[in-house]
Amino acid sequence: MAAPAYPASPTSATSAAATSAAPDPASPRRTRTRTRTRTSSFTQSILDANPHSGFCAATGDALSSAPSLKDLRRNSLNSVNSGSRSRSALQRRSSTTPATSPGVDNGGAGTHPPIHEERETTAADPLAGVPAGHDDDHEEEQPHWWAVTKSGLSAFWNWFCTPIGFFITIYMLNIVGWGGMLFLLLCNASPAMCTPTCNDTNSARRVWIEIDSQILNALFCVTGFGLIPWRFRDLWFLLRWRVNGRRDALARLQEIHSAWFRGPLQDDDDDTVLRAPQTKSWKMDFVVWMYVWNTFLQIVLSGFMWGMNRIERPGWSTGLFVALACIVAGAAGGMVWWEGKQVKRIEGEGEGEKEGSVRDKKAENSV
Repeated sequence: MAAPAYPASPTSATSAAATSAAPDPASPRRTRTRTRTRTSSFTQSILDANPHSGFCAATGDALSSAPSLKDLRRNSLNSVNSGSRSRSALQRRSSTTPATSPGVDNGGAGTHPPIHEERETTAADPLAGVPAGHDDDHEEEQPHWWAVTKSGLSAFWNWFCTPIGFFITIYMLNIVGWGGMLFLLLCNASPAMCTPTCNDTNSARRVWIEIDSQILNALFCVTGFGLIPWRFRDLWFLLRWRVNGRRDALARLQEIHSAWFRGPLQDDDDDTVLRAPQTKSWKMDFVVWMYVWNTFLQIVLSGFMWGMNRIERPGWSTGLFVALACIVAGAAGGMVWWEGKQVKRIEGEGEGEKEGSVRDKKAENSV
């Protein structure tokens, strides 16, 4: 006989529910660990990013990587010469094609063998395509200006369609536009805005000078404040290298600024690859410190612009700190442009000539 089933006691049911509902003491610890891991990975991903240190550095890097006039001429010549070789090969084929004359019946005695006539290509032949006295070398040395211009516009459009190219172009247009308007206002280029006088605080001229100054200050803050994590990251690596002698910090700086800086840790084992000479180490100090000072000067400028109104603000403060911030940023950007140009001249042109020769060989083989 089966034993009767007795209902569970209220005490046991309550203890079971309490056990199942009790929180795991390790669960909050695991949650905090996951949150800390995600935060650290996000911070590390930001620090591992490699944006340009400033607008001037981005512009300098873009200008140093842009094709020079010599590159544009070579590219246009490659295109023209490829087309010329294709036409010349087709003309040679057509000029060497035999023309067959049918045999003539001579009274049923037989037929003459086919006569093969080879047409001579003369300078007056329109199929030859090259007039008499044509100098191919002179043509290659001086390509048509429109071909060079078209090649340059095509290179700019390809760069403009990239995110960094689009941002730099729009940013530069804003700087030039608002800065040009501020310059014209300071030169009293609009007498109609001087009512009642040009220096009156309520005149349209003084009001628009304040508007332009605030807009330009905001544009400068985009790079001065937005790039603080990466500027001080570079300063941290620089101090570890200079103060503690850490070569891994130098290697990290060399990796970050590989577009223009060639440090002592570069790999020169491969003799088949063109390498630019070693960059002087003080240039790295110069670029990093100039951008740090640009951030400090931007902080001071923003304090004057946002902490004081246009009537109480000293007139010398805006002009002084705008000029100093632009000078240090422009000096760093100029250094990046110059060194990047030297690297491209040695390492970049060799690659371009190699690609050009490969492209020419492919064009000849395809004919």
